[in-house]
Amino acid sequence: MTLLVDGLAAALAVVVAVLAPLAAAAVDGRDRDGARAPLVIAARRLMLPAGALAAIALWLPAGVGAALLTLPYAIACALVGLHGLGRLAARGGRGPAEVATAAGLVLWPGGALWLLAHRAGVDLLGYPPLWVGLTAAHFHVAGAFLPIIVGRAVVGRGRIAGAVAIVAVLAVPLTAAGIAGPRWLEQAAALTMAAAGLGSALVLLTTRGALARLAGAALLVTMVLAAQYASRGWIAPLRLGELDALTTMLVAHGALNLLGVALPGLLATARAGALPGHDRPPLSRVRGRAHVGPRFFDDQQVGAPRGLVDDLAALGHAGLDAAAVAPAIRAFYQRTADHDLVVRPSWRRGFRAGARLWQRVGRRLGQLDLPTDAERGDEGITSRIVGLDPARDGRRDPRAWIRQYADGRAMYVAAYATHAHAGRAYMNIAFPLPGGSMTSVLRMDHLGAGVRVSTQVGGDAGIYYVARLGRWTAPLRLPLSEIIDVWTAHDPAAPADLRAATPPGFTTIARHRVWLCGVRFVTLDYAMRPRGG
Repeated sequence: MTLLVDGLAAALAVVVAVLAPLAAAAVDGRDRDGARAPLVIAARRLMLPAGALAAIALWLPAGVGAALLTLPYAIACALVGLHGLGRLAARGGRGPAEVATAAGLVLWPGGALWLLAHRAGVDLLGYPPLWVGLTAAHFHVAGAFLPIIVGRAVVGRGRIAGAVAIVAVLAVPLTAAGIAGPRWLEQAAALTMAAAGLGSALVLLTTRGALARLAGAALLVTMVLAAQYASRGWIAPLRLGELDALTTMLVAHGALNLLGVALPGLLATARAGALPGHDRPPLSRVRGRAHVGPRFFDDQQVGAPRGLVDDLAALGHAGLDAAAVAPAIRAFYQRTADHDLVVRPSWRRGFRAGARLWQRVGRRLGQLDLPTDAERGDEGITSRIVGLDPARDGRRDPRAWIRQYADGRAMYVAAYATHAHAGRAYMNIAFPLPGGSMTSVLRMDHLGAGVRVSTQVGGDAGIYYVARLGRWTAPLRLPLSEIIDVWTAHDPAAPADLRAATPPGFTTIARHRVWLCGVRFVTLDYAMRPRGG
């Protein structure tokens, strides 16, 4: 038992003092512009000294003193976990590599929690001290480090390798559930863990670089050792000298996982260049209050633009020749404030009651107070465009579009900007909401003689809720999407019912569809005309 206790302390010391700082360095927190996320900056600065303190605590008697020395490490891991949550929320749909990397970061604080309990002398979930420590080591290596290593290794490797990364993510939480759950769940968890280990070993063995292949070979050996121990009822288990089978398995399995898998695997990850931490579009710094209202931007107005863009060419790219867009459509986007606009909503059955409820919320909030009935055209809705201070908004050349009802209520208040990335241009719209904003990023493409503006085109496109607390930003990708199709009023390609319902004198029409979890819940039909037309 003394050998196990001392061996566990040595193993955990390697985890917190060597592997944890290496893993923090291997996971890059920089965004596409090179700026590093504040949480990553704090975690990386804290991880090395905090890991050293935690390593010292492992050789002290369990209790308050050892727990206090371990606490800074737990805080550093919590910062890493929060960063992982942000990545998972913002980029979780961008493939197995990102899911595995982010999930490894999210599970990392779980290992720190078990370590803190071990040093405090707490029998977490009723486990004795030795098994609390072993669980801490397992959470670190299998729960955090392995998904980070495999996540980087599967980049560009296809669906099978991606599936291995996902199984590696599921294995540890499923194992935790299996311990406390029924026998069948425990068996399923054991099979999942075996599949994750075997698949990860094969991925690493077929990855370029000696370090990755060394990690793969060592992982394959540890899986054989684990399988041999699990089948000890049929096969004589391995024994090292006078050690019993369990001690042999823990010593050999643990040492190989730490020094043969995690160490070279994390070194390989760092050398390969980790996945960027935040490959996300530029986001407005706007942060709404409890009430937004039409005067929200009054204290940050700069200049007096006339349209959502000064020139539609700002949204041009390989899929959009702005000069070829119909003059009436270009005029609307470039001189928005000079246009009258009416809207006719059509709510899907089952959603109208929710729309009326939201309308009450929107009126109190002073934001997104969308109509539930068609506008007649004589409601006196006003529309104005105001320039915004780029230093406060954080994006290039922002401007606000404010639409008000005749009684002064805001229909909606939004900050518009554009940005380009990877050869594509996007419209970037932030709606101030309490604690942050809802941001919709759309790309404009040709639609016959009209245009389509959509969040369903990949790249940067999507809808986020962006929470802000000081400098800390947490974008959460929402299960919402939208498409706005725009035509001239007499374009034969436009829907016949939309053309038939267009009032006389209106030059441009649009159909705006919005989906929630893949279900279209509202369609907004617009008609626009130059003021005085």
